[in-house]
Amino acid sequence: MLGYGVVAEDRSRAIIAHVQYEESQTNRGVYLRVPGLDPAAEYTLKWTGPEPPSASLESLDAFGPMGETKATGRYLATVGIRFPRCRPETIRLVDIVREQ
Repeated sequence: MLGYGVVAEDRSRAIIAHVQYEESQTNRGVYLRVPGLDPAAEYTLKWTGPEPPSASLESLDAFGPMGETKATGRYLATVGIRFPRCRPETIRLVDIVREQ
């Protein structure tokens, strides 16, 4: 598994990629922390592709990794986003946008 991401200079949004190379017997999903966001701001997280929900080995909320719940920048930096188990050779993207 690899995780990549970029946070906007003004900390208003980020995009994170989770890349699953192969499936191991001990894979239970992973948490990926996102440092660099505004700790006090609330963010909405949405799946943005490219893999369809069927690429997951777990059921996914169609909206995003946290459903329609918002998360603070502090939470995303310390706890992170849980990426579910995915089929080998897949990628999942999450768009993170600060609430106005």
